[in-house]
Amino acid sequence: MNYDMLAEAFLSGQLHLKQEMDPDRARAPDPSDPELPFRGLNDAIAFKGKYYLLQQPFPAVFHALWIVLTGVSLPTGVGVTITAIGCLLLLGLILLKIRDTFFSDSPAWILWFTCLSFALSAAQLYMIGRPIIYHETISFGMMFVLLGALLFTHAVTNRRNQVVLLTLSGISFGAAVACNATLFLYPCSFFACWFFYSVTTKGQTKYLTSRTVSFLFPVALFVTILLAYNYLRFGSLFDFGRQYSIVAQPELYKYCCLKGNYFRIDHVAYNLFNYFCTLPTIHHGANFTSLSFGGVHDIAVGDLLVGRQDLISLPLMMPVLLTVLLIPVLAKPAGRSWDLRIIIACCITSSAAVFGLIASYHWAAARYIYEFTPLLFVLAYCVLISMWEIVRRNDGLRRLTVAGLGLIFCANIVMGLMAGVIGFMYPR
Repeated sequence: MNYDMLAEAFLSGQLHLKQEMDPDRARAPDPSDPELPFRGLNDAIAFKGKYYLLQQPFPAVFHALWIVLTGVSLPTGVGVTITAIGCLLLLGLILLKIRDTFFSDSPAWILWFTCLSFALSAAQLYMIGRPIIYHETISFGMMFVLLGALLFTHAVTNRRNQVVLLTLSGISFGAAVACNATLFLYPCSFFACWFFYSVTTKGQTKYLTSRTVSFLFPVALFVTILLAYNYLRFGSLFDFGRQYSIVAQPELYKYCCLKGNYFRIDHVAYNLFNYFCTLPTIHHGANFTSLSFGGVHDIAVGDLLVGRQDLISLPLMMPVLLTVLLIPVLAKPAGRSWDLRIIIACCITSSAAVFGLIASYHWAAARYIYEFTPLLFVLAYCVLISMWEIVRRNDGLRRLTVAGLGLIFCANIVMGLMAGVIGFMYPR
């Protein structure tokens, strides 16, 4: 499956894919049943004799534009690489804006340290190493999330053009939702933090309505278009077609499609273990010993089924994020500006909210860490600046801090390269 399929369908004036369904599968009572003896498109939606794309549609618009402008298709790998690089550049611009506004006297190496830590992280290199449509929909969505966060940061720190900046931020967050529906928690979290801050702290209620509409209307517009897209395909606004998708594994098909167990609160405990406690798998070969992230594993407990793919504990997988645990040191610099507090609150709240939703999903995978970790690097950056302010006048502490950060940076690179290789070597 790839977005060029949907782009070609759009260019032909239809919502269903141009790929034809096997007539015998189309006549079956349940055409999405993976155990049918007829040919089918894995990971596609089979509904009323037609195939539909499971992922949200907005990236296909860019694929369609590429096809119109160049006359050739846009490979999935190119799409993932471009948007992942876009995420890196936008994150760098967010950090640069925070530095110029709140920490203008901080050393530049901390900004480079944070940017390179993200660029060479397991999240980034695994996405690029395994270019599939699941990764493209996430990287497209996160690129718009980071663009929205950048514009929001400018809006919070710039009163003159706040309405325009909030509108553009809302458009970006809305586009993210149209790429990946689970990202709707980002605009919700950003708005909730900003609204609470404006009312309870600043008491700025005079222009609150206009700014609320400026931010939320574009988001609501994109959500409306996405729901209309669902209705035109399946006759229901809130039907994303998951129950009609062709899942290759019969047990997952029964658990998710037939029983509707894609999201369950019972998954959370197991996924907390998957994301924070899972250790690498050690392989003892004839000539050398190697590590891996464990491949694919299923956990079945009673009527519960939870899967894990290429995932180990986040502190091991992305060691640089251990700096976020030192967030209490932000108490002093956050006191400099309420604007910085709202930015930090938005990063914490949105990342935690998205992780909470992901933790309730039936599948834990390395690709999902890309949905909730990028803005944690903003927190890491602020923490590192605060730490440096504490230790810079003490030679011993300063050297110890630099040495510790160097070790963490090297470990982060090693795990990132390993994740990239694991993604690249994944069976196709």
